[in-house]
Amino acid sequence: MSITLTHFGPLAEGQAEAAGILAPEVLVGEALDNASLGVVIVDREGRYLYVNAVAAAVNGLPREAHIGRYVRDVVPDVWRNVVKLHRKVFETGKAVDGATIEGETRAHPGQVRSIQIRYHPIFSGEEVKAVAVYLNDVTETQRAETARRGVETRFLSFMNNLPGGAWMKDQDGKYVFANDYMLQANKMLPDVLLGKTDADLFPQEAARQFQEDDRQAREGQVLRTMDSLLRDDGEHRYLVAKFPVAGMTGDEKYAGGISIDITDRVRTEEALDQRSRHLERALAELAEASRIKDDFLGMVSHELRTPITTILGNASVLVRRQNTLSPGERFESLSDLFVDAKRLNQIVENLLVLARLESGKEVESEPALVSRAIRRVLREARKSNPGRQYRFHGVSDEPIASGVEPYIDQVMRNYLSNAAKFSNSGTRIDVTLRPCADGVCVRVLDRGVGLAQDDIEHLFEPFYRSEKTADTTGGVGIGLTVCKRLIEAQGGRVWASARPGGGTEFGFSVPIARDEV
Repeated sequence: MSITLTHFGPLAEGQAEAAGILAPEVLVGEALDNASLGVVIVDREGRYLYVNAVAAAVNGLPREAHIGRYVRDVVPDVWRNVVKLHRKVFETGKAVDGATIEGETRAHPGQVRSIQIRYHPIFSGEEVKAVAVYLNDVTETQRAETARRGVETRFLSFMNNLPGGAWMKDQDGKYVFANDYMLQANKMLPDVLLGKTDADLFPQEAARQFQEDDRQAREGQVLRTMDSLLRDDGEHRYLVAKFPVAGMTGDEKYAGGISIDITDRVRTEEALDQRSRHLERALAELAEASRIKDDFLGMVSHELRTPITTILGNASVLVRRQNTLSPGERFESLSDLFVDAKRLNQIVENLLVLARLESGKEVESEPALVSRAIRRVLREARKSNPGRQYRFHGVSDEPIASGVEPYIDQVMRNYLSNAAKFSNSGTRIDVTLRPCADGVCVRVLDRGVGLAQDDIEHLFEPFYRSEKTADTTGGVGIGLTVCKRLIEAQGGRVWASARPGGGTEFGFSVPIARDEV
């Protein structure tokens, strides 16, 4: 852009008339006076020919104090910075736009001001006679911009160093800001996330809930929620706060939010809670085991003491009175010795079997004829308890079982001992053997005191003794446990039930040998 001197004719003639120069039919001086920018006209030597009010305020001198004076005398700092531009415009006749200079002015002594300038030549014919300089003091604008950038930098630094996501959405629910954590969590770049809504990013149900929360936040509510989202590595839990954010005008309403991923903390708390429950159960089980151990030791001590006392007593009588005892008295003492030694042997045998099974040793099954074991144990029972009736009901086509006959012997001894202990001596004990779906099934049937349903559920547990008979009948409470462990070790099962009309059924099954299948 260039300005021809013909529009400013009197400027070349003298300075006093410069402010009132008329362009053809236009009062140019008044237009310059009312310009929003500072305007000065300077001749080749750097003397002021014209200064408007804005420029005078920038320089800190009245307008009339400028005219005819050199720029270097009025604003020396500014002149040092523009002298080269000034000369360049006169030499080239070309305008210079967009330059910014810094220097001290009379209006602001001791302060460095930033002034944007534009130089435009004023021609007289082909010759540059003066320059029009447009001034704009941008110091405060730059300071405000610098302050704004500082605030923005601090804001972004704060937001991007939060240990969670932070975001802001407009009235349409579109993201207008998201910090680095939020972007990384959603694996998105800013230009992908910004402008999107929750409906574009999350499952439909979650998006609807988020949009409702945002609506309440825009209306002025502060919400604190616990949200769940399914990520690539599983479900994540978030502690979320949503709140209103004021816009530039009263009509603008935004919703802001901060979320903290508490998944690890929740998982840790759940793991600790689970471990705490396990520990409580373990402590309860330990306490129960300790109680059972104490009860067991007490019962074993009692059960062992009784036969040992009888054995010691009868042995003492036989030793001290061996020459004075009648044959009947000697037989009675020996019979008591036999019965209690057998009882003691059964207790010890059960304890040894239980210990052996608890050690985890595997059982090697072999073809076994269950009826042979039954008959063998029944002979022992009839010999040791001649007053009791026993009856065996077998089958002619008994299949060969897979088991261990000594183990079956032990189970039968315990079952028969149990039946005899809890039934009247005048009643009969029946034993049946039948093929069944499980293999070979054996049942020991008595007409004794019977069983309550609560007892049936616990009979085969270690050291369990029914409250119904614990005070009247001895026992350690491991016989039936041994039966269960022995039969299960052979691949079978045990059961117990109350019989119609009174009494109890104890049963077990063992599988059929493979060659028989």
